[in-house]
Amino acid sequence: RRAGPSPDGHRAPFVKRVLGAPGTEWVRHAAPGMHVHAPAGSRAADVLPSLAAQAGAARVELRRLLAMEAAEDTAHLELLAVDAREQMRPFTGGTPGGWAEPAASAVLFVTNDSARAPLRHELTHVLSWQRWGTPRSQWISEGLAMHAVGRCGGRALHAMAASLAAEGRLAPLADLPRRFHVEGESGAAMYVQAGSVVRHVAETGGVPALRALWSRGLGADLAAVDRAWRARVGQERVAERWERIAEDVRARGCE
Repeated sequence: RRAGPSPDGHRAPFVKRVLGAPGTEWVRHAAPGMHVHAPAGSRAADVLPSLAAQAGAARVELRRLLAMEAAEDTAHLELLAVDAREQMRPFTGGTPGGWAEPAASAVLFVTNDSARAPLRHELTHVLSWQRWGTPRSQWISEGLAMHAVGRCGGRALHAMAASLAAEGRLAPLADLPRRFHVEGESGAAMYVQAGSVVRHVAETGGVPALRALWSRGLGADLAAVDRAWRARVGQERVAERWERIAEDVRARGCE
C-alpha cells in the first residue's frame, strides 16, 4: 500500500490485472457505489448480492468511525471475491485472507463456507487511507482495521488481548513500529494487540485522538498510553488460552 490513495482508482492496473488474469472468467454484480466480482462458477459468485449488502453496511459504519460525510466518500469500490487463499497468490505474492489497494479503491478477499469475508477490515484500509492519507506506521493502519471490526469469532478485542497479557505475549508499545508483522500465530497476536491499543485510544479520545495517532503515532504519550491500555486490558476476564483463539483466527479469520 505504498501508492497515495485516490477515490477514483477503480480503473487502476491492479483491478485490470485481476480481472484480466488468463484462465478465469469473472462475473459482476453492480450495487450503489460498487461492483462485486467473482470467478464464474465459484461459491463466491453465488453470494455476490449478499457481499454487496455487507460491504454497503460496513461502508456506512466506517464513515461514522472516520467522521466522514457521505458526500466526501466518492470512491467507486471494486470488490473481488475468490473461494480460496491460494487464489490470492498471483496478485499478492502470498495467501492472505484479504488485500486492500486504497489507490485503486479495490479489495481482493477470500470467502467460503468456513472463512469470514474480511470486508470491513479491508474496506477500513481503503477509506482510512483515502480520508486520512498515509499512516505513521503499519501497526496503526492494521489496528484501526481491527478496531473497526471490533470482534473476532464473538471475542472482543480487549478480551483477546487479555489472553495475550496473561501469557506474557504482549509487546511493549515502543516496539510495535519495528516488530509488527502479519505472519503466523505471532502475527495474529500483533493484529490483536494493535487493534486493542487503537480501540483504547478511540475509547478515551474519540476521532481526534485516532487522527492524531494515525498521523503522529504515540510520540511523547507512549509510556502513559501503554500503562493505561494495559490497565484497561487487565479489567477483562481471561476466558481462553491464546492458542485456542489463534487457531480459530487462522482457520476462519475475522470479518
